[in-house]
Amino acid sequence: MTYHDVTVLGAGWSGILATKYMKEEGLTVVALERRDSIGGLWYYSDDHAEKTVMKSTRTTSSSSLTEMSDYPMSDDIGPFPHHTKLLQYLQSYCEKFDLPRHICFNTTAEKVEKKGELWHVYTSTGIMYTSKFLIVSTGEPIADDPRDSIFPNFTGSIYHAKRIKEPMEKHRNCRLLVFGGGETAADICEDWYNHTSHIYWSAPRGQHFFRRYARILPWKKPQALDKASSYLLTQIAPFHYSKPGLSWMCKWTTSGSLLNYQGHGIPEWKNNSPFMHLFINKNGHILDLIDYKKFVPKGGIESCNGKEVIFSDGSKHEFDVVIISTGYKPAFPFLPEQYTEKSFRDRYKHIFDNDDPSLAFVGFVRPVIGSMTMITETQARWVAKIYSGKLKLKPKAERLEETKIDAEFWRKYFEASSQRLDRIVEGVMHVSNLARLADIYPDAWSLFRRNMYHWYVAMVSPFNSGIFRISEPDHEYQVIANLQRHRQGTTTPLHLLLIFFLRLVWFDWWLNQLEGIKYKIQSSRYWPFVKALPPVRFVNWVWCLPKRILFDKGQIPQC
Repeated sequence: MTYHDVTVLGAGWSGILATKYMKEEGLTVVALERRDSIGGLWYYSDDHAEKTVMKSTRTTSSSSLTEMSDYPMSDDIGPFPHHTKLLQYLQSYCEKFDLPRHICFNTTAEKVEKKGELWHVYTSTGIMYTSKFLIVSTGEPIADDPRDSIFPNFTGSIYHAKRIKEPMEKHRNCRLLVFGGGETAADICEDWYNHTSHIYWSAPRGQHFFRRYARILPWKKPQALDKASSYLLTQIAPFHYSKPGLSWMCKWTTSGSLLNYQGHGIPEWKNNSPFMHLFINKNGHILDLIDYKKFVPKGGIESCNGKEVIFSDGSKHEFDVVIISTGYKPAFPFLPEQYTEKSFRDRYKHIFDNDDPSLAFVGFVRPVIGSMTMITETQARWVAKIYSGKLKLKPKAERLEETKIDAEFWRKYFEASSQRLDRIVEGVMHVSNLARLADIYPDAWSLFRRNMYHWYVAMVSPFNSGIFRISEPDHEYQVIANLQRHRQGTTTPLHLLLIFFLRLVWFDWWLNQLEGIKYKIQSSRYWPFVKALPPVRFVNWVWCLPKRILFDKGQIPQC
């Protein structure tokens, strides 16, 4: 039996951050990792039973949003790193902060018990670990697989996305149906596009899109579009209010049209969720492939019989292969039932068990857009300060009341979208709240009095986790230098004034009215015939010209 102040379960990205910050706060810590190396999801494996990224996977959030607060990514990693470079970054991070000696590999937590004031973790190696605090960072290992309810009679080949690492040679030239929205589904469609005779993509709940990388104007260099996220910008066009004054730019940069509702303008994928109130698919470049011939968007599915699938619009088609991309869900079979039966919204700030705060869940919250790692790092810093005694949690009664208020807020925030995910939040609002609780939120007024130039850089630079270290004397100059690097070519004060003006004149509201008219026209039964007419096709060609100039050649650089 070995004792540490904290036991961390998992050494993926979240477990690494939890381990680092426990160590930084002077706590003894051990991380138990099931596999033979760090990285979790980002530690690629050809084993189809192992949940990892695919061979082609890159980050969907830019390096400026993904990097850790005290360990910037180098320029040569690229704006959207391939998973091999991201794993190298994580390994380098671990070496920098001497984390490997705190990690036990090939060690699975099989059973966890709370005895008195101590957690007892029984492992596959036969060693029992005890600690005062327990942090769970095991990710989402269970595939959410609805094949028995959606495809009970399908006679072709059917796979969950977990098994897909690359296109399968035995299915070359197949007729492929991808079921489920999201970024993994988009990656699969892109990977399999030249491998199949045609692809149908069914997104039953609809989806919103955002392009990762493009040029905004012809004379501008292409850039990571999530860099439009400075503090001043989020005050002028708050994300939780659907980016008023700015949402038009999101549509423009995603698809080259101001009237492409929800970033795509595809009626089959439209839903009633307001912008930024539903998870946003940042693989918007996949929209360039949709032609309603080889690549066809679809809504929900009514039924299937043999290889024939009937869609909710009444159309039907035969497929050889179905790939289900409906995500994953967390599972904690090692924990006592009293800790697993609660939803994440029943936990204080999605982290602490209200009945027993010595148990924390780090790395499970997902933003509608932006970086999970920034949220996870802020969670880890707060938990470390609580467990080290530097900060105190509120009394239980206050935590329960606040948890109830938070749960109702997020329920209403996402009431027009799926409620099945209890871990999704609006990222800027959520991470700012956590930073205040962790006492690391930057003091803008103090920074202004200390150094006006540093204050200006902090206000106009892309949102970056380093901002939560800018009040630390040992980090301020490094943070400013890094922010300066990331803000090159992004929004200027003139841009911010334009966005503010467009918000004042309700520019996005007027566009939304026109989008509604467009959708009604597209939904008409005559539309399939009208859009095939030569004059309409010519108008569409002219309308899409900016997209071809600005975006079709502005793909993500292969760094």
